[in-house]
Amino acid sequence: MLSEEAKSGLCEKILLYLTGVNKNITESTLKRMIDIFDHSLEIEPVNDVELVPVILRDEIEKFLARGVDKSYECVKGINVIEQYCKHIMYSVRPYLLSTAPKREWDSGNGSTGKKWQLADVYKEGLRLVEPGKNLTQESAKALEALKENPISPVAFPEGYYYIAYVTRNNESHDAIKRHPYVANQVALCIIMTYLLIADKYSSAIESRYEYAKISKYIDLHEYLNAIVAEKSMRLEKYVPLSWKEYSRGKENVLLLPDRITGLPKQQLKVVGHAGSGKTFFLEKIELLLAQNYFNPDNVSHLIPVYLRLIDLIGTTSDSIEALFATKTGISIDAADEFMCNKNVLLLLDGYDEISEKSLKQRAAIKIDYLVHNNANIIVTDREINSRIPLSDGLECYIPQKLESVDIRHLIEMYAQKNEIKKDLLNKLDSTPEYFNSFDTPLKLVNLIEISDYNGAVLEDQSNLTGAYIQSLFDRESQKNKNPLTKPLQSLLAGLALEGEGPFSQAKISAIFTSWQTKLGYDCSADACFRLATQLGILISSEEENQYTFCNEEFFITFLVMAEKIGLMDLQ
Repeated sequence: MLSEEAKSGLCEKILLYLTGVNKNITESTLKRMIDIFDHSLEIEPVNDVELVPVILRDEIEKFLARGVDKSYECVKGINVIEQYCKHIMYSVRPYLLSTAPKREWDSGNGSTGKKWQLADVYKEGLRLVEPGKNLTQESAKALEALKENPISPVAFPEGYYYIAYVTRNNESHDAIKRHPYVANQVALCIIMTYLLIADKYSSAIESRYEYAKISKYIDLHEYLNAIVAEKSMRLEKYVPLSWKEYSRGKENVLLLPDRITGLPKQQLKVVGHAGSGKTFFLEKIELLLAQNYFNPDNVSHLIPVYLRLIDLIGTTSDSIEALFATKTGISIDAADEFMCNKNVLLLLDGYDEISEKSLKQRAAIKIDYLVHNNANIIVTDREINSRIPLSDGLECYIPQKLESVDIRHLIEMYAQKNEIKKDLLNKLDSTPEYFNSFDTPLKLVNLIEISDYNGAVLEDQSNLTGAYIQSLFDRESQKNKNPLTKPLQSLLAGLALEGEGPFSQAKISAIFTSWQTKLGYDCSADACFRLATQLGILISSEEENQYTFCNEEFFITFLVMAEKIGLMDLQ
């Protein structure tokens, strides 16, 4: 990289020159342009221009050290304009494909060949000259004007492009040699050309620069291919449900995984009850970004890092930066810098699942820090207003109500038996209210899989919820061989005797433990609680870390069950 002394000296020289030609540019703007240009020299060059970054750094350092009488030598060294353009074009080409003009014109020497000259850069969208103008003639005019009056105003910025281009011709080199003072000005013009080119593609250059920093620590091919291998099969049946914006009273922006990179900023909180699809949503974003990262048409280049926040509990990774370090292989000391990298998208799943207060407070502070430092971040939570709130900078999205088209997609995707698929689709057309109780993707998928498992659609309209719950437990017991299903039914019936809720997780565990003792069950109360939430029977309430039956029908069903199995006599 250019030394700080060199960048400071360059800024001073250019400001002095621009003041002389009455061209205003602030010092802060110029420093930013110099930084971007310097970053462009850090991007890995293609083979045939691999020395360009080294040459430019060396020649600019020499230029700043030389006197005016030797400026001609500096002009010869600095002016590698076509090679620099080739370096930039190869580096930012993926970003240009979606915006580049699709037309050919004269490359400046009378041909339309593939030579990488300045005009080729113009062709890709950097061109500042009107079509049809002879670039060499215009450049010569600008140079002649500068030779006649070294401090005369030069068209800004077109004149710099003209001069940089024309000094590649032999006669122009000879002319400059006879005018050392002019050569000094030409050298500054050429350097300004580099700054203007870099500034034109600043976002692409900065993104590639950040990528270069990351790729020193992570083998991105290996990392992203591992995500694709792990998630592709799991997400084969993903149905693109949408989420609506809830922030600041707005509910008009729909969010889908493939629209994430098109948002003005990627700092979001996705809120929904258990089973609403939050985890699938994040994993789909992770998979899409991993699959498309090396696609030449891709313009986002975001590296997804998916972290389960529940993993903060009971492990040595008790901070978000520690989870990040474990996932990526980057040292924990460098994690903060990389989490704020513009090329990284953090996908933090399950803020509500952090049950330890101190851990949750630390996580909230870290998320606030990341938002403040412009990190790309999406967090999932079950509550809109947590007791330990997340940053106000996160825009909140809630699940869009399942529409008939969504229900149809889920049936077509998940029903394995054709007759079951046909029966469910017929019910959707003839009796859509049948699906009212199955208002989350988890419940609906459970209903579909239960119908497949039973070989028939549940028909008992008078007690559809009871039939659904019984089938849910039967499938869990028989298909998944889960020994917790029998005790869990009784424990939930015992919980119903305490009321509809909400209850804290600690309260639920205590009630479960009490009924385990009375009924003689030997199982983990915490494991039973987790299964009840996984099945969508218990869901988080609007109060933080509080849970309730997913709806009144579920509560009544378990209350009736408590009476049937005689739990009221044991209270």
